[in-house]
Amino acid sequence: MRHPIDEEYDNETERTGFFSGQRLLILIPLAAIIVVIIFCIAKIIIWDKGTRYHFDNPEDESSLQSESMDYYCAMNSELLAGRDDSETQILFLGDDIVSYGPQESSIPVRTAAATGATVYSCPFPGSCYASRYESFNEEYATDAFSFARIAYCIRSGDFTLLDAYKTQADIYDPSFDSAITQLQMIDFNQIDMIFLAYGTYDYLNGRQTTDVANEKAVCAMTGALYTGIDVIHEAYPHIRFVVISPTFCFYDEGNGTLSPGDLRRVGASDENLGGYVVALRAMCEMIGASFLDMYFGIPLNADNAQEYLVDDIHVNDNTRSLIADKVIDFVEHRQFVQ
Repeated sequence: MRHPIDEEYDNETERTGFFSGQRLLILIPLAAIIVVIIFCIAKIIIWDKGTRYHFDNPEDESSLQSESMDYYCAMNSELLAGRDDSETQILFLGDDIVSYGPQESSIPVRTAAATGATVYSCPFPGSCYASRYESFNEEYATDAFSFARIAYCIRSGDFTLLDAYKTQADIYDPSFDSAITQLQMIDFNQIDMIFLAYGTYDYLNGRQTTDVANEKAVCAMTGALYTGIDVIHEAYPHIRFVVISPTFCFYDEGNGTLSPGDLRRVGASDENLGGYVVALRAMCEMIGASFLDMYFGIPLNADNAQEYLVDDIHVNDNTRSLIADKVIDFVEHRQFVQ
């Protein structure tokens, strides 16, 4: 016969065993919580590793482009009152975007052929929007060919500065002579549009993008643009301005290494090339200039640069054709008047 104490112990064990009802009420929710935690940890690990996707080449590669930032600004009709619309006269100012490559396939020549406009091409290869110094310093003659300095020459009709310092400029090229001569001969009262086609040299030279303390500072790219357009408008308020953005390029680190412009940050502004383009676009909208986006609007990047660039900076004939198409479209369809 079992002792009463043993029987009492057995009954208690049945009521309080490891999987007793009371303990199950605690263990089941706890187990569910543990399962949820393990599941979340697993998902985080998988997410952190990422998944490699393969995309077949689409028939239309434009579907992979970033959205273009083109901006079309309407001209004040009062500024155009009484003007003769029988002939369109266009001036191209800028750097290598306008000048590089065969002249017969240049953007100005293509524009003239497609639109019938009278087109003047006066680029200064290697030049920038911004100056190195706020006031002209003859020890750095290259500043004479920055956009702001050229604008002052256009306003006054005196191009002596350019002629005097052309051979002293670090960027001097024999084509400067013909560009200066042509500028001297132009009647700016007859110019309808000026296309500003300055490419990547503000970026490559590390010029400041914007001076927040002085929005018209000519040492900053956007300030030089603002000042230059404002100065020319003082003398010729009827001229419509169109800014052609830089295209993608590589940044030469100087040791045989090339860095993609969309990644490499430069200068006091610590900006990549895309930042320069965005700053230009914002200034155009602020001051009433149109903007043709050749950075996000053309499918040119580090992976396919050999299809669009001659070297690490200069665009090839195919890219010039794409740029010219957008210029021609503007001349023929985007000259809005308010």
